[in-house]
Amino acid sequence: ARSWLSISRVLFALLFILLAALYFIPFYWMFISALRDPDRIFADAGVFYPTAFNFSNYLRLFQERPFLQWFGNSLILTIAYAFVALVICTMGGYALAHYRFRGQNVIFLAALGSTMVPFYLLLIPLFLIMVNTRLIDTYPGVILPLAATPFGLFFMRQFMSGISSELLDAARVDGASEYRIFWSIILPLSKPAMGAMLILFSLDMWNNLLWPLIVMRSDSHFPLAVGIASMVNVYNPEYDLLMAASVLATLPMLILFLLFQRQFITAMTATGLLVEK
Repeated sequence: ARSWLSISRVLFALLFILLAALYFIPFYWMFISALRDPDRIFADAGVFYPTAFNFSNYLRLFQERPFLQWFGNSLILTIAYAFVALVICTMGGYALAHYRFRGQNVIFLAALGSTMVPFYLLLIPLFLIMVNTRLIDTYPGVILPLAATPFGLFFMRQFMSGISSELLDAARVDGASEYRIFWSIILPLSKPAMGAMLILFSLDMWNNLLWPLIVMRSDSHFPLAVGIASMVNVYNPEYDLLMAASVLATLPMLILFLLFQRQFITAMTATGLLVEK
């Protein structure tokens, strides 16, 4: 029985290694394509080893495109959005998990029900609101309509439901205020969930193309996703610059995941949720 168990573990490990390798192939192809000459990107598409080490694509990217400006815009939007969304979802999740008030279940079900509404149906109303509030072509116009995410609220509520109410009652008996309980007890215990949400919120905004494309009007305010998309047009698609920009755009989120992977895995295990983004 033990030998069969060991064999099954080895087979599962090999299976997951194969799946990871298949998932990694597009990123590897993107990386080696960024080092190729423009006329060799598709000519050598089936060659999975570097045929050249040409870094001129990266140099041209910085010289011919405002890549650093796009990168800075994405960085500002991602940090601001992740912070605002994390504050809203953390406070909302705590209220729904440990407070009892009229309409609590209705609010929670309404938040969950909103996930079934396609975002495309909300584009025109949200755009009109941004126009009337004069938030077009501004950072708040991109961040605020997306900050209160139903998934983040649901995730934080599920995680915080596992925090013992007796612990909070004991703190109240000792004279701790509600703000002190939230700051000194809830937040430290919710670090795994907050780390997971930080990764997901950052990915959401960093890769967001549709809403920033609608809100932003000037090239100087374009985030990275919109700027990269502008490189591909009908008449002159610059795939060499596109590959180089895509490689550089992938690195920040990869580093972020490596920094918070322990909190991410812990939160996923604690809530029993399988997240697909």
